[in-house]
Parts: sequence; structure tokens; C-alpha cells
Amino acid sequence: MVLAALAAAPHRAQAAPRLAVEPPGFAFGRVLANRILHKQFVLRNWGDADLTIQKISTSCGCTAALADAHVVKPGRSTVLRVTVDTRREPGPVVRSIVLKTNDPARPLLELKLELTVIAGP
Repeated sequence: MVLAALAAAPHRAQAAPRLAVEPPGFAFGRVLANRILHKQFVLRNWGDADLTIQKISTSCGCTAALADAHVVKPGRSTVLRVTVDTRREPGPVVRSIVLKTNDPARPLLELKLELTVIAGP
């Protein structure tokens, strides 16, 4: 009887982190060449286990990203600080930041940054 009750009991989900990013991307609009742009993103752990940010990579050397913390407790958040160097070439630009985490539902998360570089006055 006890075995039958255990077998019929609902399966409990394993604790896991769940990453959410605010905002999910950003458009800087029109910006002058040779400027350093800054943007902060909030990384939240909506899960019920520690979120580990294992790696942060960017699409080019003109973009850098650094998280204030690499382990985020459940219900907590950290800041991802991003800088983009507009350099000299005018035109539309799209840059990516990829976060590798231990979130089983979304182990890789890509943030997109968009801007249009214009020549200075």
C-alpha cells in the first residue's frame, strides 16, 4: 500500500535557476563615431537554485561586458555592465553579447545591441 502511494505521488521538479534579463536588448539609435557607449542590464534569477554565469562573450573587440557577480542566488539579481566603442566607420551596427549559464531551459542567452554610427559635425 505504501509503495503504491509513493508511486502515485506527483514527481517534484528538481530545483533549477531561471535567468531573465531586463531589458532583453537595446537600441542606442544614432550615435557619433569615436564614442564609448555604456548600458547596464539587470540579470535576475527567478529560479529556485543558484544561477552561475559561466562565460560572457561578445561579438567583437569593440564591445565589452562584465557582470558584478557570477553567482546569483534565487530571487536576486546582478548588473551586467556593457561598453561599445563606436569607432570610425559610419553605418548600422549590431553587436551581440552571449551569456553561458547553468539555466537548463536557456543555457545560452544572446543580447543584441543596435546602433547607427554617424559622422561627426
